[in-house]
Amino acid sequence: MRVALIPNLDKQHAWEYTVQVCRLLREWRAIPVLPQYLQDRGTDAEYADGDALFANSDVLLTIGGDGTILHAAKHAVRYGKPLLGLNCGRLGFLAELEAGEMDLLRNVTEGRFTMTPRMLLDVTVHTGNRTLRRLALNDAVVSRSGLPRLVEWTVQYQQQCLCHYRSDGLIFATPTGSTGYSLSAGGPVIDPVTRCVLMTPVCPHSVFGRPVIFGAESELCVQAALNSDETVRAAIDGDEIIALHAGDRVEIRTAKEQLQLIRLKNRSFYDVFTAKFSTAGE
Repeated sequence: MRVALIPNLDKQHAWEYTVQVCRLLREWRAIPVLPQYLQDRGTDAEYADGDALFANSDVLLTIGGDGTILHAAKHAVRYGKPLLGLNCGRLGFLAELEAGEMDLLRNVTEGRFTMTPRMLLDVTVHTGNRTLRRLALNDAVVSRSGLPRLVEWTVQYQQQCLCHYRSDGLIFATPTGSTGYSLSAGGPVIDPVTRCVLMTPVCPHSVFGRPVIFGAESELCVQAALNSDETVRAAIDGDEIIALHAGDRVEIRTAKEQLQLIRLKNRSFYDVFTAKFSTAGE
């Protein structure tokens, strides 16, 4: 088995854990593969660049926090590989393993694991003469960026005008993303086995600005009322920022693709939620 390692070296102890993982995988007759740019660090691993790192591996293993998993998820989906997270961040809500649980990686090398599907958002941004398609595991957020005023957003549902919001922004989240930015903005927690799209307004100037849950077959579209010299922005999983101008629109629907997260422990979503968020402020 070939295991592609994706460490986030901005995290404390990430490289230390990466070296330990490489040693353990070799002991269990698996092949650790690291990105080519880390070759000078001299570990007992193979190295690959770009597409080869993901395409020729059986499993993707991130070593970092939730942001590392969100970044790697796009590669996992593109190449049809299962994804596993080893947490060395603060919360690590999406990670299956903590640093003291590395021995469980042996189950992966022996094929003793299950996979949990996570739905994604299919986000299409129409800006100027460009059409950009992106996948989001957590959320797509439209926000006022640097504008010194609230923005009026028009939301369409199934190509019909649904409502208008005056707010700092709107969050369109998956059930996985319901425990992220949306939760901070007052949105509900949704079990990730549910297939739906959650829309949560950010600081709405209305007593009726409540979150809305749409069915999995919903097609949504959002536009901002802007002057010709104004811009807002769309953020996809907090990773990619796209400027939006007057007349631009963002379409959101459930993606056909799914992410497969590796599961090694017998615990429910609510076990993880309670354990992680009860200590999140510590």
